[in-house]
Amino acid sequence: SMANTIKEYFLQGYQLNQSNFTTGFNDLDIFIKNIQHGSIITIGGRPAMGKTEFALSIVNHLLSINKKVSYFNLDTSTKILTNRLIANKTNLHINDIKNKKTDLQNLQNDLDFYNDKQLNIINKLNLSVEDMEKTIKKELPEIVIIDYIQLLKNTNCDLDIIQEIKRVAIENNLIVIILSQISRRVEHRNDHRPMLSDIKSFNSLEELSDVVLMLYRENYYNSDEDANPCAEIIIRKNNFGDVGIINLNYINGHFINIWPIL
Repeated sequence: SMANTIKEYFLQGYQLNQSNFTTGFNDLDIFIKNIQHGSIITIGGRPAMGKTEFALSIVNHLLSINKKVSYFNLDTSTKILTNRLIANKTNLHINDIKNKKTDLQNLQNDLDFYNDKQLNIINKLNLSVEDMEKTIKKELPEIVIIDYIQLLKNTNCDLDIIQEIKRVAIENNLIVIILSQISRRVEHRNDHRPMLSDIKSFNSLEELSDVVLMLYRENYYNSDEDANPCAEIIIRKNNFGDVGIINLNYINGHFINIWPIL
């Protein structure tokens, strides 16, 4: 009977979709703990707000819980991204890594962390969704990161690139994290916090994202003593829970949990 089918569908989907996905940012994880496979998380922000840095924090956390990650790095070289990944892991300033100010001995434990981890960095300019899908079918990751979406090539103008990514996410049982530039309009408003409409310019990104996180750092815009030194992660859309704002410390160019004071 139909009723039976509904129950089977539900139970099958229920088992399949439990993603156990976490970001490592405790306050954020409370908001999105019910996220399921087949979902898109969009991280939006103006240049220099820390989109890649935030994504790399999530990558290092996912590797620590043995998830398999494919990172489509369309913006920089693998060398730059790897330096940033290690800076993130060690909480050192990126310049200390780049200028080799840190003794390799001191980094050994952090480097050893990657020995048995499943991270595939794909560095390709002019990457298309088709290329991406081929890699995904070969690598079979659980989480895919696109850094950043405006650099992904659309080879078929009849297809909506975001709809295609959504299809790939559902068919391959993935969580896809999309990094996105946002509209320059932010700079001309009194309140520089990004709104959902600031990602409008990109096809159906706003509609098809299940979670939209916007990054905002007040002290980037305001150098006063009383400017909030924290970074805000603004949850503008969340199909799995509430919207809201969480604060993280921003130290040495890294996002860090603000531990509750016991």
